[in-house]
Amino acid sequence: MTASSVRHETRALLRAHLSAASGYRHVTRHCPVCSRLLRLAMELSEPEPLLVLPDALPAPLPAPLPEPLREALPEPLPGDESPAER
Repeated sequence: MTASSVRHETRALLRAHLSAASGYRHVTRHCPVCSRLLRLAMELSEPEPLLVLPDALPAPLPAPLPEPLREALPEPLPGDESPAER
């Protein structure tokens, strides 16, 4: 069974037990069945483990150009701006 189906079944058992015991003087916090079912439901509701990263990560971004090379680049034309510079 998958974790979600086990969790669903546990919660269904808890609901069924509570509805069956509702006609009696049932105190949930003193009931061992309720305590155990609630503990099971809470344990199963832990989040799934995070996705595993792939072995090969993408290459890092290249380093910025040194100052002498940046000065050698032509100046952009007026009105020819990238969206990041606006």
